[in-house]
Amino acid sequence: MFDSKPNSAEARDIAFHLHSQTNPQRHAEIGPLIMARGEGVHVYDASGKRYLEAMAGLWCTSLGFSEKRLKAAAAAAYDKFGFYHSFNHKTPDNTIELAEKLVDISPIPDAQAYFATSGSEATETMVKLAWVYHAVHGKPGKRKIIARDRGFHGSDDRCGFDVRPAAHAS
Repeated sequence: MFDSKPNSAEARDIAFHLHSQTNPQRHAEIGPLIMARGEGVHVYDASGKRYLEAMAGLWCTSLGFSEKRLKAAAAAAYDKFGFYHSFNHKTPDNTIELAEKLVDISPIPDAQAYFATSGSEATETMVKLAWVYHAVHGKPGKRKIIARDRGFHGSDDRCGFDVRPAAHAS
């Protein structure tokens, strides 16, 4: 049972935070497991219990949690410019440097790098770019996307890319 006091972190989470991949009614019944910190490949809940984080923080922390080198690099980056988009002809200089490095190691001739903040965004953007490509080459009706049965193509099912039965069951 979770702490249901109105000021508890659990109650506030249920009241204010809509979780991805989570049934809201079930979440209100059982409450959240609140994670408090991470070290290396382990995470700790609010009571101090240690867990092996085998999903790398949902693929965003593949190098571990609380790594000193990464903290130093992130702090240096944020001191300069924490984040900036590349919409409408704008770009931060570090984006240019990273794009150039990625293209240098790419096996694709005349490649260009595209940056996204999630797998869902990347998948959706690549589908849209494919549609534009075909439209420019005289095939505007070529819009069918083929996906593997029970394949996972990102959490963004607005376009119906997630064909796992459980993703559409509730």
